[in-house]
Amino acid sequence: LSDSEAFDAGSSQYCTGLAGKIILNTTHSWTITDGGKNCTGITDLIECGIIDSSGTYTVQNDINATDVCFNITSDNVILNGAGFTIDGDSTGTDYGVYTNGYNNLTIKNFGNIKEFIRGIYLIESNDSVIENNTMVSTYADTTYAIYLVDSNHTTVYDNVIEWNTTAIDKISYGVYIYQTVARGYNNITENNLTIHSLKYAYGIYQVNYGPSNFNTIQSNRLVVISLYAYGLYLSNEDTSNFNTIQSNTMNVNGTLAYGVYLNSQGISSNTLLNNNLSCSADILHRVIEDRSGAGETNYLVYNNNFW
Repeated sequence: LSDSEAFDAGSSQYCTGLAGKIILNTTHSWTITDGGKNCTGITDLIECGIIDSSGTYTVQNDINATDVCFNITSDNVILNGAGFTIDGDSTGTDYGVYTNGYNNLTIKNFGNIKEFIRGIYLIESNDSVIENNTMVSTYADTTYAIYLVDSNHTTVYDNVIEWNTTAIDKISYGVYIYQTVARGYNNITENNLTIHSLKYAYGIYQVNYGPSNFNTIQSNRLVVISLYAYGLYLSNEDTSNFNTIQSNTMNVNGTLAYGVYLNSQGISSNTLLNNNLSCSADILHRVIEDRSGAGETNYLVYNNNFW
């Protein structure tokens, strides 16, 4: 392939092939003139890219990614993985599926989302659904399978997550919820999570710097294995009230192991019901560790099984 060629495509546009164009421009010093990228009306996806129009998009093949794979920049998008895999390169700040500020999204049916520092990463995304995805990954850094920031009315349902970090002193998270403003009504239901790390591992982790109330964590199965292992961890700098933690099965193993850990004041009026919690530890284990403070009221714990 010759170098330093000039190619004029006029106003012609393309949807796929950006990676090849970049190689021609940077490696072979081509000058390419065209009408730019335009995927309007194209809903079959064969490579990573930006989804900037509402509609249903279906992945057609396995895809390897070296950066963010799918960046959603529109409301009302359904992204159907159709059983295919998106595979990151295990470096940098790669995300499998990412959005910032867009609502009513559905991300479903991926055969695997793996080797990303954050598998699915939603910021300020309301009324969105993450369902029926498989996420099996090993990553040599702190890593998150599903990361939700300031999201409201989000449902995480029926996903299989096996998330592992191999680096010493790094952390592995299954579902991570980070709130800085008033949010709530999120639903984490019927997921199967196996989370492993050499140092810290969390099945479901929620940290609040703004009120986060009326969330439901229900019917999940969690296996967490690490030096410091936590099934469900709630940390709070504001309030986290009227949440329901119900019918979950947690098996937590580590040198220090906690089934449910409530780590600050402002966590009150919550319900723990019908959970099966098992902790095994070399030094210390607590099935429920409640540090929410003596002044918190109406905190209910009943009909749970501990072993």
